[in-house]
Amino acid sequence: MPKTSGVKKFSNTVVVNSDERAPSTTAYAAGDVIGNLLTFSDIMPGDFGGGTLVGAELIDTSTVIASIDLLLFDSIPDSTNYDSDNAALDIADTDLARAIGVISFSSSDVKQFADNQIYFVSGGSQGIYMNDDNELYGVMVARSTPTYAPSNVLMVKLHIQRDAE
Repeated sequence: MPKTSGVKKFSNTVVVNSDERAPSTTAYAAGDVIGNLLTFSDIMPGDFGGGTLVGAELIDTSTVIASIDLLLFDSIPDSTNYDSDNAALDIADTDLARAIGVISFSSSDVKQFADNQIYFVSGGSQGIYMNDDNELYGVMVARSTPTYAPSNVLMVKLHIQRDAE
């Protein structure tokens, strides 16, 4: 299972990285899964605690502007086809209770550079509470119809403000 590639703490805000995902080179349809399940580990130091999701970044090694939703779950949505890259997402009814929020990345959130880009969304207020596995899970869903090159990579970072200790 993919694991977090890095955790950084700034005051009471924790930035948690996901693993990188290489998207399909076949055009996505709106509603398709991009990549597969993302795992965000070590969310809270000490394994327990709560906080607020205050922002997120989507780092993209291409300049393909896309609208992408990141669905977040507090446990693995094991009845859902989250590992079906480039197929329509079909969330199982039993997994809906595991969903804790959606972060939408759109063209108004992107900052482009010569050959890559970053989407930044801030101002979220989704409360989270970590249980003993200390992980969140995410699924990226296309809301437009992007086509990526074979060398493109996507990575998500979550910004979580921890509750006072």
